[in-house]
Amino acid sequence: MDQQPDIYKPARTRRLRAQVTMTLTAWAIAFLVVMAVSTVFDDEFESIPRPLRALVLSGVLVVLMVNLVMPAISAGLSRRLPAPPVTDRRPGAANRRGDSHEHARPEKRFR
Repeated sequence: MDQQPDIYKPARTRRLRAQVTMTLTAWAIAFLVVMAVSTVFDDEFESIPRPLRALVLSGVLVVLMVNLVMPAISAGLSRRLPAPPVTDRRPGAANRRGDSHEHARPEKRFR
C-alpha cells in the first residue's frame, strides 16, 4: 500500500517518464553514431587492433554524446514534458512536507 499522498505521484511519474525517454533516445542515437562511424571508417578499422578500435569508437561516441546529443535531448525533453508545479518560496510559506521555509534551513550563528 502506498503511504505517500497523491501530490507526489505526478512529479514522480514525470521524472520517471523523462528518465525513460532520455535513456531510450540516448541509446538509439548512440547506436546510430556507432553504426555511422563503423560504416564510414570500416576499412581503416580493419588494420588496427580491436582494443585500439574500441578506444577510438568509444572516444568518438562519448565526445558526440556529451557535447552534442545529450544537451539537445535535454532541451527537447524540457520543451515536451510538462513543467513541475510552481512552489511558493515566500518566507513562512509551507513546502511539500508542510514545513515552513523559514525553518527549513537553520540560520548560521557565529560566536
